[in-house]
Amino acid sequence: MEEKLDSYTKFFEDFNITPQEFFKWGIDNTIFPDYDISENFWKDLLSRIYNNQPVYIRGYGRNSSHSFLFIDFYKFVFNNHNIMIDPSNNTKPQKNLSFLTNYKKNVNLFNYQRSHIWGHTKNIFLFEAPWNIAYVPKIIDPFTGHETINASVAEYQKAFRSAAFEKYEKFIKEYNNIIIEERISEKLYDFQKVLNGKIDDKILNRFIIDCKNEFSMINV
Repeated sequence: MEEKLDSYTKFFEDFNITPQEFFKWGIDNTIFPDYDISENFWKDLLSRIYNNQPVYIRGYGRNSSHSFLFIDFYKFVFNNHNIMIDPSNNTKPQKNLSFLTNYKKNVNLFNYQRSHIWGHTKNIFLFEAPWNIAYVPKIIDPFTGHETINASVAEYQKAFRSAAFEKYEKFIKEYNNIIIEERISEKLYDFQKVLNGKIDDKILNRFIIDCKNEFSMINV
Protein backbone atom coordinates (compact mmCIF):
# COMPACT_ATOMS: atom_id res chain seq x y z
CA MET A 1 0.00 0.00 0.00
CA GLU A 2 1.31 3.45 -0.88
CA GLU A 3 2.26 5.73 2.00
CA LYS A 4 -0.37 8.35 2.79
CA LEU A 5 0.92 11.90 2.76
CA ASP A 6 -0.82 14.86 4.43
CA SER A 7 0.78 18.30 3.95
CA TYR A 8 -0.63 19.61 7.24
CA THR A 9 0.87 16.73 9.19
CA LYS A 10 4.16 17.26 7.38
CA PHE A 11 4.07 20.97 8.20
CA PHE A 12 3.72 20.25 11.92
CA GLU A 13 6.55 17.70 11.80
CA ASP A 14 8.98 19.77 9.70
CA PHE A 15 8.53 22.94 11.76
CA ASN A 16 8.55 21.02 15.05
CA ILE A 17 5.26 22.43 16.26
CA THR A 18 2.29 20.55 17.64
CA PRO A 19 -1.20 21.14 16.22
CA GLN A 20 -2.23 22.44 19.65
CA GLU A 21 0.53 25.07 19.64
CA PHE A 22 -0.38 26.11 16.12
CA PHE A 23 -4.06 26.34 17.02
CA LYS A 24 -3.33 28.42 20.11
CA TRP A 25 -1.37 30.81 17.93
CA GLY A 26 -4.30 31.00 15.50
CA ILE A 27 -6.85 31.79 18.22
CA ASP A 28 -4.54 34.27 19.97
CA ASN A 29 -4.12 36.14 16.67
CA THR A 30 -7.77 36.06 15.64
CA ILE A 31 -9.38 39.50 15.78
CA PHE A 32 -12.74 39.24 17.50
CA PRO A 33 -15.11 42.24 17.58
CA ASP A 34 -14.99 44.39 20.69
CA TYR A 35 -17.49 43.15 23.29
CA ASP A 36 -19.14 46.50 24.12
CA ILE A 37 -19.48 47.57 20.49
CA SER A 38 -20.83 44.09 19.70
CA GLU A 39 -23.46 44.43 22.41
CA ASN A 40 -24.81 47.65 20.91
CA PHE A 41 -24.67 46.21 17.39
CA TRP A 42 -26.50 43.05 18.50
CA LYS A 43 -29.25 45.14 20.09
CA ASP A 44 -29.54 47.16 16.89
CA LEU A 45 -29.77 43.99 14.79
CA LEU A 46 -32.57 42.61 16.97
CA SER A 47 -34.38 45.93 16.72
CA ARG A 48 -34.14 45.88 12.92
CA ILE A 49 -35.44 42.31 12.76
CA TYR A 50 -38.46 43.00 14.95
CA ASN A 51 -39.28 46.45 13.56
CA ASN A 52 -39.48 45.61 9.86
CA GLN A 53 -36.17 47.27 9.02
CA PRO A 54 -33.51 46.10 6.54
CA VAL A 55 -31.56 42.98 7.49
CA TYR A 56 -29.23 40.99 5.23
CA ILE A 57 -28.77 37.27 4.65
CA ARG A 58 -26.72 35.20 2.22
CA GLY A 59 -28.41 33.94 -0.93
CA TYR A 60 -29.91 30.45 -0.96
CA GLY A 61 -29.84 27.98 -3.83
CA ARG A 62 -28.00 28.10 -7.13
CA ASN A 63 -27.52 31.75 -8.06
CA SER A 64 -29.69 32.58 -5.03
CA SER A 65 -32.69 31.24 -6.95
CA HIS A 66 -34.48 29.92 -3.86
CA SER A 67 -33.75 32.82 -1.53
CA PHE A 68 -37.42 33.79 -1.68
CA LEU A 69 -38.19 30.85 0.61
CA PHE A 70 -36.16 32.32 3.46
CA ILE A 71 -37.47 35.80 2.71
CA ASP A 72 -41.08 34.61 2.82
CA PHE A 73 -40.37 32.60 5.98
CA TYR A 74 -39.16 35.75 7.74
CA LYS A 75 -42.26 37.61 6.63
CA PHE A 76 -44.33 34.75 8.04
CA VAL A 77 -42.52 34.54 11.40
CA PHE A 78 -41.28 38.06 12.11
CA ASN A 79 -43.48 40.16 9.83
CA ASN A 80 -40.30 41.63 8.38
CA HIS A 81 -40.70 42.58 4.72
CA ASN A 82 -37.25 44.11 4.36
CA ILE A 83 -34.95 41.11 4.20
CA MET A 84 -32.19 41.74 1.67
CA ILE A 85 -29.90 39.30 -0.12
CA ASP A 86 -26.29 40.37 0.25
CA PRO A 87 -25.09 41.38 -3.25
CA SER A 88 -21.82 39.44 -2.97
CA ASN A 89 -22.70 37.13 -0.06
CA ASN A 90 -19.92 38.89 1.87
CA THR A 91 -20.41 42.65 1.51
CA LYS A 92 -22.44 43.33 4.65
CA PRO A 93 -20.47 41.18 7.14
CA GLN A 94 -17.21 42.57 5.75
CA LYS A 95 -18.45 46.13 6.24
CA ASN A 96 -19.79 45.28 9.71
CA LEU A 97 -16.54 43.63 10.77
CA SER A 98 -14.50 46.67 9.71
CA PHE A 99 -16.78 48.83 11.84
CA LEU A 100 -16.67 46.45 14.81
CA THR A 101 -12.88 46.03 14.87
CA ASN A 102 -11.54 49.24 13.32
CA TYR A 103 -9.61 47.12 10.83
CA LYS A 104 -10.08 47.14 7.08
CA LYS A 105 -8.55 44.50 4.83
CA ASN A 106 -5.64 45.71 2.70
CA VAL A 107 -5.68 49.10 4.44
CA ASN A 108 -4.48 48.42 7.99
CA LEU A 109 -4.98 44.64 7.97
CA PHE A 110 -3.22 42.17 5.70
CA ASN A 111 -3.42 38.40 5.16
CA TYR A 112 -6.49 37.97 7.32
CA GLN A 113 -9.74 36.33 6.22
CA ARG A 114 -13.22 37.14 7.47
CA SER A 115 -14.90 34.04 8.85
CA HIS A 116 -18.38 33.22 10.13
CA ILE A 117 -17.61 31.32 13.31
CA TRP A 118 -20.74 29.13 13.35
CA GLY A 119 -21.87 29.67 9.77
CA HIS A 120 -25.69 29.74 9.48
CA THR A 121 -25.49 32.55 6.95
CA LYS A 122 -29.11 32.29 5.78
CA ASN A 123 -30.22 32.79 9.38
CA ILE A 124 -31.68 36.28 9.87
CA PHE A 125 -29.88 36.61 13.22
CA LEU A 126 -26.52 35.08 12.40
CA PHE A 127 -25.43 36.51 9.04
CA GLU A 128 -24.93 39.92 10.65
CA ALA A 129 -24.45 38.87 14.27
CA PRO A 130 -21.28 40.60 15.55
CA TRP A 131 -20.41 37.57 17.68
CA ASN A 132 -20.51 35.27 14.64
CA ILE A 133 -17.77 36.98 12.63
CA ALA A 134 -14.03 37.45 13.12
CA TYR A 135 -10.83 38.11 11.22
CA VAL A 136 -8.78 34.89 11.11
CA PRO A 137 -5.12 34.70 10.00
CA LYS A 138 -5.16 33.35 6.45
CA ILE A 139 -2.54 30.76 7.34
CA ILE A 140 -5.05 29.07 9.65
CA ASP A 141 -8.25 29.81 7.72
CA PRO A 142 -8.35 26.33 6.08
CA PHE A 143 -9.00 24.86 9.51
CA THR A 144 -12.16 26.97 10.00
CA GLY A 145 -14.10 25.53 7.06
CA HIS A 146 -15.23 22.18 5.72
CA GLU A 147 -12.89 22.09 2.71
CA THR A 148 -9.87 20.68 4.56
CA ILE A 149 -9.71 16.94 5.27
CA ASN A 150 -7.53 16.39 8.32
CA ALA A 151 -8.08 15.00 11.80
CA SER A 152 -6.95 18.31 13.29
CA VAL A 153 -9.75 20.33 11.67
CA ALA A 154 -12.46 19.25 14.13
CA GLU A 155 -10.06 19.85 17.01
CA TYR A 156 -9.31 23.40 15.87
CA GLN A 157 -12.94 24.26 15.17
CA LYS A 158 -13.92 23.12 18.66
CA ALA A 159 -11.18 25.25 20.25
CA PHE A 160 -11.99 28.22 18.00
CA ARG A 161 -15.70 28.10 18.76
CA SER A 162 -15.09 27.50 22.45
CA ALA A 163 -13.02 30.70 22.60
CA ALA A 164 -15.79 32.63 20.84
CA PHE A 165 -18.48 31.09 23.05
CA GLU A 166 -16.59 32.08 26.19
CA LYS A 167 -16.23 35.64 24.90
CA TYR A 168 -19.82 36.10 23.73
CA GLU A 169 -21.75 33.66 25.94
CA LYS A 170 -24.34 36.26 26.96
CA PHE A 171 -25.35 37.04 23.37
CA ILE A 172 -25.35 33.40 22.30
CA LYS A 173 -27.66 32.46 25.17
CA GLU A 174 -29.96 35.33 24.15
CA TYR A 175 -30.03 33.92 20.62
CA ASN A 176 -30.75 30.37 21.82
CA ASN A 177 -33.60 31.70 23.96
CA ILE A 178 -35.07 33.47 20.94
CA ILE A 179 -35.12 30.18 19.01
CA ILE A 180 -37.07 28.59 21.87
CA GLU A 181 -39.41 31.50 22.60
CA GLU A 182 -40.24 32.11 18.94
CA ARG A 183 -41.00 28.39 18.47
CA ILE A 184 -39.04 28.45 15.22
CA SER A 185 -39.39 24.69 14.59
CA GLU A 186 -43.17 24.79 15.01
CA LYS A 187 -43.56 27.87 12.83
CA LEU A 188 -41.38 26.28 10.16
CA TYR A 189 -43.85 23.41 9.81
CA ASP A 190 -46.75 25.87 9.81
CA PHE A 191 -44.97 27.64 6.96
CA GLN A 192 -44.53 24.33 5.16
CA LYS A 193 -48.30 23.72 5.33
CA VAL A 194 -48.92 27.10 3.72
CA LEU A 195 -46.60 26.22 0.81
CA ASN A 196 -47.69 22.61 0.28
CA GLY A 197 -48.89 22.25 -3.30
CA LYS A 198 -47.52 25.66 -4.27
CA ILE A 199 -43.83 24.76 -4.36
CA ASP A 200 -42.18 21.69 -5.83
CA ASP A 201 -42.08 19.06 -3.06
CA LYS A 202 -38.37 18.34 -3.54
CA ILE A 203 -37.44 22.02 -3.27
CA LEU A 204 -39.72 22.58 -0.28
CA ASN A 205 -38.51 19.51 1.61
CA ARG A 206 -34.88 20.51 1.01
CA PHE A 207 -35.65 23.99 2.34
CA ILE A 208 -37.25 22.61 5.52
CA ILE A 209 -34.13 20.55 6.24
CA ASP A 210 -31.79 23.46 5.50
CA CYS A 211 -33.84 25.92 7.52
CA LYS A 212 -33.86 23.59 10.53
CA ASN A 213 -30.06 23.40 10.29
CA GLU A 214 -29.81 27.18 9.99
CA PHE A 215 -31.79 27.59 13.19
CA SER A 216 -30.11 24.91 15.26
CA MET A 217 -29.04 25.92 18.76
CA ILE A 218 -25.48 27.08 19.27
CA ASN A 219 -23.46 25.04 21.74
CA VAL A 220 -19.74 24.53 22.26
